[in-house]
Amino acid sequence: MSGPRRAGYDCARAVCALTVALFHYGTTCEALGLHGFSDKLIAYPGGTWGELASLVFLMLSGAALTCGYPAGHFTLRRFYQKRFLSLYPLYYLAYALAALWLFFYFPGYFNAATPASLLLSALGMDGYFSYRCAGSYILGEWFLGAIVLLYLLYPLLAWALENKFARTVVSAVLPLASVLVIRHGWFGIYYGIYGLHNLWLCAFCFWYGMLLEKAHARFVRLNRLLPLAGAALLAVTVFVPLGINPFYTILAGAAGAFPALTGLGDALQPCRRLTAALRWIGRQSYALLLVHHVLFQQGLVRLLGSFAPTPLACLLGLCAALALARALNALYSVLRRAMRPKEVFHE
Repeated sequence: MSGPRRAGYDCARAVCALTVALFHYGTTCEALGLHGFSDKLIAYPGGTWGELASLVFLMLSGAALTCGYPAGHFTLRRFYQKRFLSLYPLYYLAYALAALWLFFYFPGYFNAATPASLLLSALGMDGYFSYRCAGSYILGEWFLGAIVLLYLLYPLLAWALENKFARTVVSAVLPLASVLVIRHGWFGIYYGIYGLHNLWLCAFCFWYGMLLEKAHARFVRLNRLLPLAGAALLAVTVFVPLGINPFYTILAGAAGAFPALTGLGDALQPCRRLTAALRWIGRQSYALLLVHHVLFQQGLVRLLGSFAPTPLACLLGLCAALALARALNALYSVLRRAMRPKEVFHE
């Protein structure tokens, strides 16, 4: 990726990771009957912050892959190998540590585990299919399973992006299928998954990110207009009660937030310290998504008690989650270096 584009993506990645973590902090407080400032971290008039940020993450994933793996410039073996290494080793490490914690401090947590649930956990799909088989689900959320499926589809979508007829077909089918899912519950009828987690809608968000990345590379003037238009669309969906299905407002808000955040990141590039901070948070984003829910649900919010739903407690919780994510990344780096075969030098 080029410098400005990386800065834009770092901004979007950092903001969305923090938004998802704060959203789950709020939902954990609510689940424990602790009401206060944390309520504001959950929803806005047109939808929920967590769902909005998650859809932007899907768009960001599609755009980043299009930037790093353009069609015709990668082999399937190398692509899938790198995607596996980008997702699973850190996931397995986080899962093992969380499982040990739950096994010793919450006996019986895994009593409902089945061979099917363990297989889904090994594939990182347990969160996505938790409504059917949740016996060994700990972390990763539905988002990890959706990303695994979209990574499998990416080579086909990358080919379609460079083929005019295929690009037109995909650009028509995915939004239409998404509307049908939202309006009539199609596809969800067959496997019961929540509408915004539906693979059709996830694929549409992923494809939208791919299209914007392609437009960014080809149309320079559009790069100035899209962030402004996106910010306006986001503001309308967040602050104006539209009285329509929240799924539509969340999807429209995400469609506006993605170019707005990437444009903001590009504009902030001269601010080196802020850009560096966003880049650092962006690097912790995957680990943060893996660990924050376990941290909040299994101890931190209960420990804080009635102090939990306050602005200061929310900030402390976020800092604790970031620290845990950084520690996980550091441990993974140490283990990776230790397991790397040592080179043999011959004089």
